[in-house]
Amino acid sequence: MTTLRATTTATLWPRQLLLTDPYRGWQLIERSDENLATLFALATHQPCDPSEVIEDFCSATGLLEDGEQTPAQQIRHLDQLYTQCTAGLAEIIELDAALASSFNQRLRIRSLSEPTPLSLPTSVARLARIIRAQGQGPIYLDSDVNGLSLILSHTHRVTARCPSETQHQWLSLQLEAEDLAKPPSLLQREPAPNDHQLSLCYATTPHQTHQSIERGREALGGNGIIALLVRRPHDQWLHGWLQQEGVTVLAAHREIDHWLIPEGFCADYPGDLILLQCPDKELTAPSAEPRDQIIEQPALIIDIHRLSKARLTPDSLTEFADLLSGLSPYPEASRAIQTGPELWTLSWYDESAAGLTLELRPREQHAYVSLMPFELGLERAFIHAALLTWADAYTRIEPVRTYWCGGKSVFA
Repeated sequence: MTTLRATTTATLWPRQLLLTDPYRGWQLIERSDENLATLFALATHQPCDPSEVIEDFCSATGLLEDGEQTPAQQIRHLDQLYTQCTAGLAEIIELDAALASSFNQRLRIRSLSEPTPLSLPTSVARLARIIRAQGQGPIYLDSDVNGLSLILSHTHRVTARCPSETQHQWLSLQLEAEDLAKPPSLLQREPAPNDHQLSLCYATTPHQTHQSIERGREALGGNGIIALLVRRPHDQWLHGWLQQEGVTVLAAHREIDHWLIPEGFCADYPGDLILLQCPDKELTAPSAEPRDQIIEQPALIIDIHRLSKARLTPDSLTEFADLLSGLSPYPEASRAIQTGPELWTLSWYDESAAGLTLELRPREQHAYVSLMPFELGLERAFIHAALLTWADAYTRIEPVRTYWCGGKSVFA
């Protein structure tokens, strides 16, 4: 029966679907219910009639060919690199990390239009370990893009919010395969019960962060712990807001959550986990106006080192821009490319006036990008497009670490 190749990954973006395979290249296709249903049918070995474009990424057996490596195997290698820095950590979280890793290979259709990025399996396991240590009470997850609810449900009662139909389907199919004794409760639009002990929430834009914390606070019934995952640059506005609202920071765990690119890469954006005492009243909502959001998060600079020399051709800059246009939240409005012997540049903007300036030095195998103004969806599209266009096993994104952890400055 026809199925997806073992090396193929499908990712869902705001406007299009992306099929990638290190041995077949990449292809953007229309984001439609029909295409999405076909991909899920192929991934779960159900009969279907794939289009000619999707058929290029299919196999009659689903088995690896000689010399091929799955994205899950590449991710496993990255996991080992990150866990060996802390003695004994790999052994402590091994079972949970292996379970999270199995989710990645079992169902390689991932929604990347969620507010939060994916995480390395070891990062998911570290989160599970810290959350379990807070008590035996019920747990609420305001989002679950990694299958954390399935891992925690082995020891706790878990409720997970899944407003995305694609993510809900991904988790539901994983649940069927796991056959858990006490499966997590997956909510799409209905509110969560208010009897939880801990809520896991996510910091993104000021407006979305406030909404996430408020949902978490309501799930606690006004008493308990809010665990908040924070990345750069969201820490910049968050520390002042927490101080202004008088929120008590109970503990902070630095750099435990690393951003996973499901095709087998890692963006070294280590996120912090901050444990907050649940406020007894609703927090003041930050402004939702686009202008105020830009003032709070005006720009971000990203460096990428050790780009693949074999893939650094002048034509690759056009390929990158084409892929970026397909993955970005809004259609492309303008692009300008210049290439010289020492420096290649790209200026790219979309119809919402968000954009970037890229400087690429081919001899040094180095790329430097300024996102100005900062836009969450465009940042994710850039990272993904850059790694798929120019990365190999040695490519690394310069760590972008938080300056603030809770209400305290990390650096002098």
